[in-house]
Amino acid sequence: MSKSKNPEEDDDDCDDWFNKDEDDFVVNIPNKAADGNDEGGAKEEATGPGTSVREMLDNLKFTLNDEGGNYVDSIKHATSGRAAKFELPKGGPGKYVQTIPLTKLVNILENETLSMFADIYVQKEEFLATLTKKTYGEELLLVLMKIMNKLSTIPLYETVKQVFRILVGQPQFWEQLLKFFQQPAEGEKKKKKKSKIVRPTISRIDMMDVLLKFVAETRQHLPLLPQRVVEFCDKLSRISPPDDKKQLEQLHELVAQNQQSAELVQPTSKISIYPTINELTVGTGPSLNLKQNIIKGKYQNVEHYLEVHLNLLKEDFLIPLRTGIEKYRKFVEKNGPGKSFAGESIRVHYPVQLLLPSTVNRRTAKEQLILVDLDPAERGYSAISARYKRLALSNTKRFMNGSMVLFADGPALNELVVAVISNRDAAQLLNGYIYVELIRLERQAENEPSGYGMNLFNRPLLMIESEIFFEPYHQTFNALSRLREDNFPLKSYIVDVAFPSKSLPGYLGQGGGHLFNYGGIQFDLKKADEWPAQALATAAGMNMSQYEAFRTALTNRFTLIQGPPGTGKTFIGLRIVETLLANTSEQILLICLTNHALDQFLCGVTRYTDSIVRMGGQSKHPLLDMYNVKQLQEDERIDRRLRISYYNAKQEYLKLVERFDALQQEQETTDSLSRAMVHCMEELLDASRRLNELSQLSTLKLIQGFRVVAMTTTFAARNRTLLELLRTPIVVIEEAAEVLEAHIVSALTRHTAQCVLIGDHKQLRPTTSTYVLSRHYRMDLSLFERMINNKFSVAMMT
Repeated sequence: MSKSKNPEEDDDDCDDWFNKDEDDFVVNIPNKAADGNDEGGAKEEATGPGTSVREMLDNLKFTLNDEGGNYVDSIKHATSGRAAKFELPKGGPGKYVQTIPLTKLVNILENETLSMFADIYVQKEEFLATLTKKTYGEELLLVLMKIMNKLSTIPLYETVKQVFRILVGQPQFWEQLLKFFQQPAEGEKKKKKKSKIVRPTISRIDMMDVLLKFVAETRQHLPLLPQRVVEFCDKLSRISPPDDKKQLEQLHELVAQNQQSAELVQPTSKISIYPTINELTVGTGPSLNLKQNIIKGKYQNVEHYLEVHLNLLKEDFLIPLRTGIEKYRKFVEKNGPGKSFAGESIRVHYPVQLLLPSTVNRRTAKEQLILVDLDPAERGYSAISARYKRLALSNTKRFMNGSMVLFADGPALNELVVAVISNRDAAQLLNGYIYVELIRLERQAENEPSGYGMNLFNRPLLMIESEIFFEPYHQTFNALSRLREDNFPLKSYIVDVAFPSKSLPGYLGQGGGHLFNYGGIQFDLKKADEWPAQALATAAGMNMSQYEAFRTALTNRFTLIQGPPGTGKTFIGLRIVETLLANTSEQILLICLTNHALDQFLCGVTRYTDSIVRMGGQSKHPLLDMYNVKQLQEDERIDRRLRISYYNAKQEYLKLVERFDALQQEQETTDSLSRAMVHCMEELLDASRRLNELSQLSTLKLIQGFRVVAMTTTFAARNRTLLELLRTPIVVIEEAAEVLEAHIVSALTRHTAQCVLIGDHKQLRPTTSTYVLSRHYRMDLSLFERMINNKFSVAMMT
């Protein structure tokens, strides 16, 4: 990817080192195990498995149990006493890739979860070869399912989903698992004296318990259970003895839930943020099936909650786009296609042309897939675009990374390509070029597989640029869509609207830690009525309304603090953070809607601790420069084991890029998009998401030891994986009444043990891009105001 950056661009995504070329990584990886007789040479040895790789991975020690214990410990810079788990030779092109022996898999399984993940990922080819074996022993069946169950607890969804899909897709895995259960149960008498039946060495109960969890996790990682899994469950129920009745009932329940999801008209797992031709041409108003935000009362369940908020998010982005396209269509009918169109919510470019990057710049060809020529008709000498040099778009916020653009054959949208800006190269933009990533291809023709055979390259296309920035919608939508019944944060409050009378913060647990101290005054969180109110208020410089807000926040799992301007909302937020820092060892996550408010809050926190990290690159206050995550990345080298993991994933991505390039060269005479190219692009999207997950894993290493982590709501939604890895128990959100509920919920995780919302719903409400959604669908109702509407206790400051 190009390394150039636009100063105007929001650079909250702080992973500059990930943009390096793979050669940079090879130079930095020592070749300790190089053998002069190896065919691959030094470079191949550096990237393949070996003792040096294992040594680098031995430091990745985390703790986790299957019940969701805290697996994020400080990384220990000490090598493990255990010998390398496996050092298998990686086969070159056309060579056999060896599988991982069972004994080594057992050793890997004994590791902490993220350490296990690292061992597997650095030997990914061998692990995948093990998953696709033709025969499995019963021990291997059990160990593989246990590994998959353990991997499923890591919030690296795309990475874990890939290995689940591979194992679940092996018919021989399910056939041999069924054979295991067809064997005689323990204790069953042999009918013949000389029977040579080999009884299983693995307990039937153990195998069934692990299988139940494996099927449940498969259902969570894949939209629907594959048909072969459903058929396996049906066959298993017919051959199982009565003793398995309880486990079989649980298995049948999982299959029944899967069937219910398949029969839903629009289950949340199938809602996509990317528009279809039909969604862009149905009219200018909201979708007919759109449901209103609930003002009072509870949601039916998590599925109902997600259906409402995912669709509201999608429509808030789509309505302006849909309206702009309809106006453009009418404009063309009246004035013809050659006239300039100035819309309120879209910009139209015609003609544009899609190219392979190699046709313009060979340096970018191996990482950037599609190049858009915005000015194909007017290019002059040396392919210079005088028009775009004059426009100087690199100095504006146009074509930001993550912006959505649409390509079509004309205003009727008979053929549609949905894409996002993948790289905003300032120099290329100045010359009228942008890089895009193709997301969805669709054509209106009947009996035609979507996108296949579409004439994509070297033809004039219509490009529609949305004025609404797509990235915040996209990231919040993705964060919400990963939620379900068992991981929804603060579900009893947000979905069920059930408010317990007494609910201490979850991190206190059953043990101690409930005795706090402020200014030499001790008070018990379990006995809030016995606090020395006047003494505490005086010591902290609070009036009595502020004291009540202070007490409410410290003694409850979920708190609302409301106050008009000038009542000290930021002041009381700082007092709460100060007290939590002094009396707990828990990490605190601070979230604000705007960068300005976040800077203001953090400047106050610096009086109590230096253990602060400010995420994102939009801070304007010089006092906070030393706390910015970019400073950490400059001061501390990225862990070498994570660089190797990322490097291996990058090679996987680049191989897909080469395949895409080769497929295009094979059909240069037709310029159409083949089934293989569409499939390759889908694989590239998945590989790109896996790279992003690994980059967030590296950020975890940098910030996990800080007491205070601060970010905006947009950064929180964009880095949902990082938040889940951090497992921060305490969340304080300022300006909460001005934030859309979807943004608040996407910033919380199932590990949120205490949440404090500070704001004033009587001042400003959340903003939407569409008035009709605020007026008729109450999308502008914040979580803060909805809780007050439902009679949730609120601490009022005066």
